Amino acid sequence: MDKMCESSSPRGNQLGKRPASSLSAQNRRGKKRAAEKDEELHGFILITVKSQKKEVCFKIQRTIKLQKIIKVFCDKAGLKFSTMQFLVNGSRIPLTSTADELGMSDGAEIEAMALRRRGGKAAGVI
Repeated sequence: MDKMCESSSPRGNQLGKRPASSLSAQNRRGKKRAAEKDEELHGFILITVKSQKKEVCFKIQRTIKLQKIIKVFCDKAGLKFSTMQFLVNGSRIPLTSTADELGMSDGAEIEAMALRRRGGKAAGVI
């Protein structure tokens, strides 16, 4: 399974950079904690969207509509958006909702599943 992490924050591009070597380890930990608190105050959370073949992490604001994140996931996974359904804790989610509206917390997971459509002819009345 492929795993990728994305960030929708302007600071997301700086995640892999090393701090200056002149900073002590304690000072770095303090700055990291301060940055985490800052992100919590601004409503950023980390969510994961999973399918059978792909797993993508997103760092998003709580107020972003989940439809945007899910469309990006479908593009990266090579899936057709209209043939998928998305679940949180086993319940189908409305795509126009936000993480805040669904009460999602940091580390939440969204499951992507193929949409099952019922087909066939209606039973005739005898």
